Amino acid sequence: MALLQIQLLGGCEFRDRSGRRLPLTARKCRALLAFLAMQLGQPQSREKLAALLWDESDGESARTSLRQALATIRRSLPAKAHALLRADPLQIALDAAEIEVDVVQLRALLAESTTASLRAAMAIAAGELLEGFDARSGAFDEWLGMERRALRRDLASAMQMLARLCREAGDAAGEIDALNRLLALEPLNEAAHRELME
Repeated sequence: MALLQIQLLGGCEFRDRSGRRLPLTARKCRALLAFLAMQLGQPQSREKLAALLWDESDGESARTSLRQALATIRRSLPAKAHALLRADPLQIALDAAEIEVDVVQLRALLAESTTASLRAAMAIAAGELLEGFDARSGAFDEWLGMERRALRRDLASAMQMLARLCREAGDAAGEIDALNRLLALEPLNEAAHRELME
């Protein structure tokens, strides 16, 4: 099991290897860790992160707040996981080696595009990305809105594909499940309503 488990679908949870929640309650720290988890393994510039989360502060104050948030996150991580948060004077990243992120797993399953992977994706996609989360940052909220829309589009396409694969395999129950999930994502999808009635 990974040193760090991050759940971003249906809420926002950070857990250690044993399943215990990390003692990380500060809103901006949680937002920073969630953002880095969404970009798992990809270094992000300090300037970008400071502007994303402290968009109403001046540059120096935002950079100071970012340094403080990083220190808080590092303190909340289990000792063995400290190295997973990589930071240098210019960039910050989460090391993908020992971290499980539900959104990253979901995207990998969607990319695989088999009946089994799409069913597994349907099981993982239990709720909206960072549901109920408020970082109190306009820039973060804008980014989150775009990510939610993109993920909803990807899930809708995947459910259409799964419905087709189930139909071709003669699996009526699987097709109905996929169409119901599609309609939960896109209630006004007339083609899905027609297909479900048929």
